[in-house]
Amino acid sequence: MKKLKVDRFEGTFTICVDTEQKKEPKFYAIETSDFSQKPEVGTEFHITDDGEIIIDK
Repeated sequence: MKKLKVDRFEGTFTICVDTEQKKEPKFYAIETSDFSQKPEVGTEFHITDDGEIIIDK
C-alpha cells in the first residue's frame, strides 16, 4: 500500500507526491477520473496493492 498526497492538477492528471519519501520525494501522475470523487490539493489517500484508491478522511 502506498500513501500519497495531491500536489497539483495538470490537465486530466492529478500529480501526487509520496508522503513516505521525505528526502527525495517521488511524484506520480494519476488520471483524475480514476478517483471516485474529485480530490482537492492536499488530499491524502492510499493506493492498495490491487490499485484501489482510498481517500483518507
